[in-house]
Amino acid sequence: MRTADPRRPETFERAIDDRTICLFGEVISNPCLIPLPVKQLAEIGRRYGVPLVVDNTTTPLICRPSDLGAAVTTYAATKYISGHGTTLGGLIVDSGKVSYRGASRFPLFNGPDEAHGGIVWHNAVRDVDVLGSVPK
Repeated sequence: MRTADPRRPETFERAIDDRTICLFGEVISNPCLIPLPVKQLAEIGRRYGVPLVVDNTTTPLICRPSDLGAAVTTYAATKYISGHGTTLGGLIVDSGKVSYRGASRFPLFNGPDEAHGGIVWHNAVRDVDVLGSVPK
């Protein structure tokens, strides 16, 4: 893992190498309250075939990261369920903007996963539609 400064998007670009699988940031960083330049980072990610993953826990009603180019948006649902640490939950929302199939950056998705009996995940989920149901 490498760090970058959200005030300087070029630091994200300089951190990308052939092992980078995503760019990640919080819409409003904790604890510094620095806004993430989602559009700029999404464009940088697209140039390199690297998806932008954004934590939108703090601003779910006022920011729509997928509309700004983010590939994946996450939310810590704990904040909305109970507001404290006795209940844990989260959401991961894929925008459908990135094709992970065949991409060399994602070998565990496109090649055999020996930790799970050699399954090739992109084959296993090939027939699942965006709503998560299996076609009949």
